[in-house]
Amino acid sequence: MEQKSFLSDLREAVVNRFTDWGLRPVGLVFVLPLFWLLCITIVLFFLYCPIYNKTTAASYYNVLADTNGYTQYPYNIFKGETAVNRTPVYPWFLKCIYKLTGSDSILDKVTFTETGSPIGDEIVQGQKTCFYVFWAQAIIYCLALIPFYISSKILLHNPIVHFFTVLFIAVYFIPYQSWILTEPLSISGAMVFFSLMIFYLHKPRNITAFLIGLVTLILVFLRPIFLYLVILLAGFWIFRLVVNKEDRKQSLVGFLSLCLVCTVICGYAKLNQKNHDYFTLSSVSLHTRFFIIYQTGFYKKSTDTEFIEYIANSPLNHPESKYLLMDDLTKRFGFNRIKQFVNDTIKNNALEFFIFNIKRMWWERDIYTFTPHYFAGAFDFLFLALSGIYFRKIPWMRLGMWALVFGWFFLMYFGGVDCYDRLILPVLPVMFIVYARYADMIAQASVISRETFFEEIKNTL
Repeated sequence: MEQKSFLSDLREAVVNRFTDWGLRPVGLVFVLPLFWLLCITIVLFFLYCPIYNKTTAASYYNVLADTNGYTQYPYNIFKGETAVNRTPVYPWFLKCIYKLTGSDSILDKVTFTETGSPIGDEIVQGQKTCFYVFWAQAIIYCLALIPFYISSKILLHNPIVHFFTVLFIAVYFIPYQSWILTEPLSISGAMVFFSLMIFYLHKPRNITAFLIGLVTLILVFLRPIFLYLVILLAGFWIFRLVVNKEDRKQSLVGFLSLCLVCTVICGYAKLNQKNHDYFTLSSVSLHTRFFIIYQTGFYKKSTDTEFIEYIANSPLNHPESKYLLMDDLTKRFGFNRIKQFVNDTIKNNALEFFIFNIKRMWWERDIYTFTPHYFAGAFDFLFLALSGIYFRKIPWMRLGMWALVFGWFFLMYFGGVDCYDRLILPVLPVMFIVYARYADMIAQASVISRETFFEEIKNTL
């Protein structure tokens, strides 16, 4: 209680000083911790990548084999051109940096083994451009922290837990802003999406409902795995339209914005069908699903003998040659035939495939690191379900957070094949808030009355 009084006195003193200077510190009482949070984050950014040192050191800029597909994106969607394995948002972002700074485009040389596996990357052009990309991503990240801080305050009532949770998140993701990949913008975009959802549930507004759809569209075309948000939002808006009469107008705006998102996605998929004979947003999901059944040998359970024999007799039939094998299969059979092969293999052995994937949770090195989170998710769902029953209230906020985090985990688990440490990054900020909720409840239970404690839990369901 003394600490709370001290903070209040400090804010009042600052407000009085600004008033003495003839300034009007609008909302300063509420944004003072946010100001210091941003100051700390910006200082750490300068320490991580000093602005006076336009370094080309590899230790600052992380490029991988995927980078080349974005930095050297030759397609113009306004002319009907598309890439079957890359969506256009991040290439557009890089091209904006090139034009605004007048710098060279980034070229990275990827070194492959004889079997087609990437083993190294090196920036051979546009080293200074990487510096500009880093700071553009850092600025976007700092801006995303503002709504994220404010929205998380609705969920975390203890000021100490709230401030240090967001500070931990802010510091944790600083190194990732040096990646010349989609991860930095995905992290910032996920934070903005989360904030908009919390703002809407706290106070439904038409503009917020529309912005949720707009941000979803950007995220989907930044990284196709965000397509799961379309499914979640469809269920969310329809359920809100049926159940919540108070914000039916706002829910309708959200649903219509989602329909617009679906229209754009289908239009882009149609362009891919025209250009590459494959109706899809991106072929990456097909690649990963094929790699799962191939690397694990599950593809041998298929009834498509032609496919099995072709793989068995291919000189590329080795896990380290999976990328070259996929390219060869694409040329030989086409995307649609590969999709049918993968889907039929999984569909005809659905139960066995499900059990097999559950076992992967324990023995596959890149997966079992994240296994505890699945159990934490089960516990969190049980808690919010029991809380909803006890308070006789639909836990919109908590259920939405749970769906965001563990929907992503489900897709990552069944749709990923490697680089799980990269795949998990965009959802980590929300996951940290989910876990911080329990620390917040423990902290609040020790300083407020029992009735107020239960009222806070009810209000943040």
